[in-house]
Amino acid sequence: MIDHTAAEFLAAASSCFGLMGVITHLTLALDKMTVAVMKPRKVPVVQAIPPPPGYIVPEALQPTVPLTPEEMAEAQAEFERRATGDYYAEWFWFPYSDYAWINTWETSTDREGTVDYPDGFYKVLQLASTLLLQVLQQTAALTKTAQWFPLVRTTLICEVTREMCQRSLDLDED
Repeated sequence: MIDHTAAEFLAAASSCFGLMGVITHLTLALDKMTVAVMKPRKVPVVQAIPPPPGYIVPEALQPTVPLTPEEMAEAQAEFERRATGDYYAEWFWFPYSDYAWINTWETSTDREGTVDYPDGFYKVLQLASTLLLQVLQQTAALTKTAQWFPLVRTTLICEVTREMCQRSLDLDED
């Protein structure tokens, strides 16, 4: 029998793509049910993912008001805390946007005050925006116009997606 104490064997077996043999018995250990505690943020790109010291930030991504070394250190500490400490983390940046969206969350067993997300309205909004983006992308491919005005097309797609993300943040604050 192989259990969680055979860490070295399990690590090797996990990369064998089924070549270890036939599994005849499996026991799953599941974590206790929790809820996601998510607080999305929209911040300037250089604060979302701070560049290493000495790195020259492209002019287009530099904030309008330069950050002090203390603010950069604070942004670095917040980035590291979220990346290493939160249960799940993702950062989104859309081309031609000065901002990045940070979605990280922790888990909690306290269900008080929780809400279903997305709700019915937001599910429809997500479906409509996904459909619109697919139409924009497929139209360019089908009409063989992908090479025409790539900046305009990319900007339009990014702006629609960015707007959907912003509406998501606005809905969460209500």
